[in-house]
Amino acid sequence: MIGKRSIALAYRAIRDGIVNGVSSVLGRLRSPHQIIRAAPAGQVELGGRIVLFLHFDSGGRVREALYDYISQLAASGRSVVFITNSGRLDPVAEARVAALCACVVIRRNIGYDFGGWRDVIEHFDLPRPDTQEIIIVNDSVFG
Repeated sequence: MIGKRSIALAYRAIRDGIVNGVSSVLGRLRSPHQIIRAAPAGQVELGGRIVLFLHFDSGGRVREALYDYISQLAASGRSVVFITNSGRLDPVAEARVAALCACVVIRRNIGYDFGGWRDVIEHFDLPRPDTQEIIIVNDSVFG
């Protein structure tokens, strides 16, 4: 015969295991740090005028029109940080974007656009003493 104490201990062990597992998943979802990788790694030289360009495409692709948009932002003397919430980028797209931008940041799509901008602001410790402007944009609104 199993005693009440044994049942209570088993119940607590199961409950604690479930709670710890769920807490682990929820903690990751709520974490403000969703960056998978940034390239180049380490310290990135950014000028005083910075554009945080947020992108999403479920397949990790970049629409052709966006290359011109990013190119024009960079040609205006701004350091463009390309942030994708796609969790990955097509290798060809990543190479093309990297050629235009100061940095490419790949992150999970937790927190959507605002989460991406927040992650990068924290990652690069922005604004820096020499920062004159930070423009936040995304890939769905441009003229």
